[in-house]
Amino acid sequence: MHSSCCHAMNLGKDAYCGLKTNHALEPGVQSYVFHQASEVVPISCDWMLFRSCPYKVTAEGKKISSRGSVHCDHCGKRHIPGSLSQKLCGEWSSFKRAYKGTKQPGHSGWYEGGCREEIFSDACDASLRRQLWPRIHITILRRDRFTCQECGRTFQDLPKKRNGRAALEVHHIIPRCRGGTEHPGNLITLCHDCHRTHTLEDVAALRKDGRTEEEVRRLCMEEHLMSIDEEIGDDLSSLGLD
Repeated sequence: MHSSCCHAMNLGKDAYCGLKTNHALEPGVQSYVFHQASEVVPISCDWMLFRSCPYKVTAEGKKISSRGSVHCDHCGKRHIPGSLSQKLCGEWSSFKRAYKGTKQPGHSGWYEGGCREEIFSDACDASLRRQLWPRIHITILRRDRFTCQECGRTFQDLPKKRNGRAALEVHHIIPRCRGGTEHPGNLITLCHDCHRTHTLEDVAALRKDGRTEEEVRRLCMEEHLMSIDEEIGDDLSSLGLD
């Protein structure tokens, strides 16, 4: 928690406050704002001091609340620095920017040849991508009006699964194993049958290129993970894309 403050000095298990004053004890030696008996020895920044300190800010200059949260420029709410919610918010904002960039009059939103542009940061690992996927999934389905972009069958035309959802899936035009990303221009809504056809074609292409069976299995696993139904709320307005 204390490491979120730019003044914190993490030494071993403890964090000390490194905030100095303009008061110089002697030439070249400044006093600490929070210090022990000697002004040149900083005091440990425990929870009580952290909550009451009026000087705590992040490295970016954002003021930290008593609970340790900072204002988020993306959603306007507050997050604990380095928390999962802050990471997800930042990555989701990147997707929204890319999504709005593809929303143009008369444009489908997806690119014919797919897209390899990476929209997420280097810190967005596989775990974060899986947690972001339900939002991306429903956003692409809604963009494509819950219609297969190849055969034209709609939600009403398709057979329903046990949970009542139609067999609609979101397909990576360029597979991730070939450099494809979750850029909205690389994602397209397909029915289960059309999606399966593309997946089999991708598998055949990988084998033709001499790719290992491990890479082939990884493609199949990724396609499966990216096409499973997720429990998504009915309140689509909460996605903040309009």
